[in-house]
Amino acid sequence: HLSIRRQRQMCIRDRIKSLHDSGLGYRRIAKRLRDMNIKTARGSVFKNNNVFAVIKRYEERQVRLREERNRKYEHKWGKMYLTFERK
Repeated sequence: HLSIRRQRQMCIRDRIKSLHDSGLGYRRIAKRLRDMNIKTARGSVFKNNNVFAVIKRYEERQVRLREERNRKYEHKWGKMYLTFERK
């Protein structure tokens, strides 16, 4: 279950990603978002550096998730013991 804030952020990120994939630059994407009256998470107007940060963080997250899913961990057994106690 995603919060409303998280859903809004994902929607904005998806819109930015699709505009960027269609060939628009950071400034033009920011202008489109301003024209649509879409604000940043902190309530400011979008600028090109905000658009860049959204795209960069999204790509970093994708890489991090991909690496975590494929990470192999070494099996290591610790010292285990079992005790019985009377009540």
